[in-house]
Amino acid sequence: MEWTAATVEHNNVDDSTDEALINILLDNDCLAEILSYLTPMQILETPLVCKKWQTASFLAWKNIKAFYWQRCLYEENCLILILSKCGIYLRYMTLVGVDNAPPDWSDLVPYDDHYGILRIISQYCPNLTYLLIFYENCVESSDLIDLLSNMKKLKFIKLDTYNNCWTKKTRELYESMLSVIPKDIEEIHCSLRENTLVPSESIVAVSFI
Repeated sequence: MEWTAATVEHNNVDDSTDEALINILLDNDCLAEILSYLTPMQILETPLVCKKWQTASFLAWKNIKAFYWQRCLYEENCLILILSKCGIYLRYMTLVGVDNAPPDWSDLVPYDDHYGILRIISQYCPNLTYLLIFYENCVESSDLIDLLSNMKKLKFIKLDTYNNCWTKKTRELYESMLSVIPKDIEEIHCSLRENTLVPSESIVAVSFI
């Protein structure tokens, strides 16, 4: 069917708006592909445009494969909301400035004292193949091990801290990581800055920075 100005006017009384033209000329899948190029925060707002954009925004989350988070860009409550929508589809994730201090998102989800960012990722992002985390404060080792236990498809991981702070001895943490990460992982990068000896047989698989 050839779309003309007359056809548009016939099918939509409000043919003067860009939204009307988009809704007529694009199906949901095409619109979803376009919306997937927006930032996650912008995609969260697209359902407010109209019912068709609400449907397309739902489909758009499936096209999101990579996510970059930094404290100055998103609050933790926004991270939870975004990952609840696209986390299962993500393959690449970079987190900068992660802080284990309890955030203020009690109005969004039930909160307990032990529920942090790593548990959020573990819950919503099981299919990651690439994970890069820069910590602002101390990392809870138990949460890190729980996270890695759920990352069955992980191929690359890099962990770093700004202040060289770990809550367990470095070697202990390192050995725990090796026991839970996928056996076919390709790269491990960790900030093992303490004077700690690690098993020589694992050096081939690990890059120390």
